[in-house]
Amino acid sequence: MKAAWVVILLLPVLAQAQPDMLWSRLYSTESIQNAQDLIQTEDGGYFIAGMAFSSQSNTRDMYCVRTNSIGDTLWTRLLGLSADDWAHAAASLPDGEFALAGFTGDYLNGEGDVWLVSLAENGDSLRSRQYDLGALERCSAVLALEEGGFILAGGIEYTNPSNTDALLIRTNSSGDTLWTRIIGGPETGEWCRDIVRVGDNFLLGGFQESAARGFWIALVASTGEVLWQETYDSGHSDDAAAVGVLSDGNYFLSGESIEFGELNEGWSRTLKLSSDPNNWGAVIWDTQFSSAPLFRLGDALAMPDGGVAITGHAGDGSGGNHHVVIYRLDSDGNVDWTLTLGHDNLAESNAITLCSDGGLAVAATPYSQMTGPDILLMRFEPEISGTLARGENLLPNLSLVVYPNPFNPSTNISFSLQDDGRVRLAIYNALGVQVAELLDGRLHAGEHSLVFDGSNWSSGVYFALLETRDVIRTTRLALVR
Repeated sequence: MKAAWVVILLLPVLAQAQPDMLWSRLYSTESIQNAQDLIQTEDGGYFIAGMAFSSQSNTRDMYCVRTNSIGDTLWTRLLGLSADDWAHAAASLPDGEFALAGFTGDYLNGEGDVWLVSLAENGDSLRSRQYDLGALERCSAVLALEEGGFILAGGIEYTNPSNTDALLIRTNSSGDTLWTRIIGGPETGEWCRDIVRVGDNFLLGGFQESAARGFWIALVASTGEVLWQETYDSGHSDDAAAVGVLSDGNYFLSGESIEFGELNEGWSRTLKLSSDPNNWGAVIWDTQFSSAPLFRLGDALAMPDGGVAITGHAGDGSGGNHHVVIYRLDSDGNVDWTLTLGHDNLAESNAITLCSDGGLAVAATPYSQMTGPDILLMRFEPEISGTLARGENLLPNLSLVVYPNPFNPSTNISFSLQDDGRVRLAIYNALGVQVAELLDGRLHAGEHSLVFDGSNWSSGVYFALLETRDVIRTTRLALVR
């Protein structure tokens, strides 16, 4: 362990107002679904990767959803080779293509391989590769490289003796193996959960297990050689789910610390680590956060201001009710804001991404009594900053104003257009379901206004969505009886 560090134990105190949700969309099928990764596409849409389980056939398949910029489904795909197939990670490729990486096999019987699939822009399967090293191999993360090809990161599980090693597979653009690296040894058990590129090298995050399980980070050369690695053991069961590079060039490592017992207890933990070659891995700050007896961290990402955005779920530790929690750390490791969603429901979140306008998108898995777990995509507005305040017009050629708001029973919706063109204005409920279309036609540039009458609607939060050929603007409406 390197150097002493500052530990900040934080409960959910609101330092800055959390961003408002712009919209949400629920993707439900007859299968049980789980979201594992989320990316925003070049056209402003979204790609969600995960798993769908069929109780009738008792099989799992890779599952993905492709949406437009407001979360409407463009297509979905189920991909299966065996009894147990998962997509744990996704990547965008040139020409609108996508890559899915995960696992195929029979996990309960200790059999399985890393599986890489490439999909065309319309969802058609292009290529499929399996990677079998003679044990149980799983992929947790994938990087699509600018020079072509992929880095697949995960681990290998051995049964005799029981142990794990971190696994890296470098491929060409067709998925053919260029090299394979196994990182670990008989005295320790490593696993890679996440990977990012740092110049010509790769930064890995996960866990290392010896006497106890601790956060593990490693810097690996482009040839797969380990340049540096370090473990951070809190004395509990520590597992890092995300690693990244902050705006000042230093690293972050985020995960969870769990103390198992009759009622499990746990909290999330984020380390800021030095990238200085003379002091690699020295802890700059160490923030621990909990909003309930048990907090499980799903994903984290570096923000432009040097902070970290984190998503996960919190509950009472009994395995019963839990809910999604999203929170934000500033560049000093302090909590800016927290957001709790789905009180007293079974829900978890494993994926968060930064959108092109500076807002966050989060994929979650809420439980439905009708269909079981579904996939929920939530889109949040950009945060307040010194140069851009919440509510300021992010799209200068399209403004949208609702007044009064809250309202009862009617309100004025006004908007201005810089250019002539087709305009669509619709109202959505809090679940992302369109409940009314107020306008769909061609308008001239200038100021426009209409009255929205909510007399026949129940109290609650709704969203107005204004769409032109080039841009989309949303705002929240509150109908209060």
